[in-house]
Amino acid sequence: MDDLTKEHIIDVYSKSLMLHGPSKSEAVFWSNKGQSARFNAIASLVPYKSGLSLLDYGCGLGDLHSHLRTSGFDIAYTGMDINPTLIEAARSKHPGVQFKVHDIERGGLSGSFDISVLCGVFNYKAEGVNESFINTLRLLMGKTRMRLIATALSSRAERKQYDLNYHDPDELLATLKSEVSHKAWIDVETVPDGIVIVIER
Repeated sequence: MDDLTKEHIIDVYSKSLMLHGPSKSEAVFWSNKGQSARFNAIASLVPYKSGLSLLDYGCGLGDLHSHLRTSGFDIAYTGMDINPTLIEAARSKHPGVQFKVHDIERGGLSGSFDISVLCGVFNYKAEGVNESFINTLRLLMGKTRMRLIATALSSRAERKQYDLNYHDPDELLATLKSEVSHKAWIDVETVPDGIVIVIER
């Protein structure tokens, strides 16, 4: 995605936050049920409950951090997002947690993490979104020591929204294996309308 498209998406999410407020998952275009299903799927794929570092890239309001904590995880969490308004809200909502405004496509990434997570980050339909999705996964893999976990919307979903970005699972897996890592695999059963992506180091 070019800078103008990213600015548009930042604006869309900032306005949604103003409309719904930071306590509602709808602020980042999730239902409570959909967000919980994805967070549960991610938590089930984190191999240890303590001693790991985890990057939540495109963290939005940082609610994955709360989900992991209440699920018994004691890990070093870092949240990153390109949207400064969301990051400001995340810092207020989760005091003491590390959040950063950062665009990995523009500035790379210093350091590395045991686990990297990309939960629904490229769900909004926009020019160049699929290219940025794959590029971001590739960049994150270079900074991930154990496992990268991501989610996407499935083209097999019974109901679709015109402004959201859906993927054919078979085509997505083929792209992941050819452009990111041959160790990629997907799960299309855990989240009914979604795809859970796992890429092993």
